[in-house]
Amino acid sequence: MPSFRLWFGLLLVLLLGQIAALPQMQAYGQEAQSTEAGSNIQLDSPRSAMFTFLTAMSDARNDPSQSEKAYQQAASTLAGAQDLDSRTLRQKCDMLLALLDRIGTVTPEQLPDKTEVLSQKILAFQYFPQHPEHDWIWKEVQGGPRGSIVLAQNSDGTWQFSRTTLTGLPALYESMINLSPRHDSSSQLTDLVAPTWERTPWQGWLNLLIAIFVGVTLGKTTAVMLTRLADRLEKMGARPVP
Repeated sequence: MPSFRLWFGLLLVLLLGQIAALPQMQAYGQEAQSTEAGSNIQLDSPRSAMFTFLTAMSDARNDPSQSEKAYQQAASTLAGAQDLDSRTLRQKCDMLLALLDRIGTVTPEQLPDKTEVLSQKILAFQYFPQHPEHDWIWKEVQGGPRGSIVLAQNSDGTWQFSRTTLTGLPALYESMINLSPRHDSSSQLTDLVAPTWERTPWQGWLNLLIAIFVGVTLGKTTAVMLTRLADRLEKMGARPVP
């Protein structure tokens, strides 16, 4: 009887803990589904435009059968892309990705989101260069980088890499071509894990941990109550019949 109660209690703890954490886990799963595999084109802020480009280029590298669609999604983040043929457009996308790899890993905190755009009335955002984050590049590149990477808001409210950025990519790429990449965008493991990890704010992970803790606590409490009930039933069953 004690062995049965022990296993039953442990099983109940695990079950209730997972049930309590399920809503948070589902929310993160939905976020991963919408941000991975380039499934959505989001251009409502510099941050969303940047990550739309990065996830699309990740798809182009990881799944050659979907490269055409992925490049089209990446091109949606470039102002003036409609004026270029497909070959030139691919070259521009590859140049931009190579530059971003050399600058370093892109994190959400580096770019404003939709809320920040509205509250601060941002119309353009220069991702590169920025002081002092990118000062090290001037020590590595002779003469310094020749160009910039800017995201600008269109009249319809969408955000894209600016036309000036697009036309200036060859010169910027040439000036930084000898710089070693600081981020490996070809890493499939990073491409699969990073979007959810980087885009989920710390409050979200804290909520998940709290949900798991509450579930485990609830499970333990219920297990104790059931164990006591089982003890009572066992004692009642052991009483001699008058």
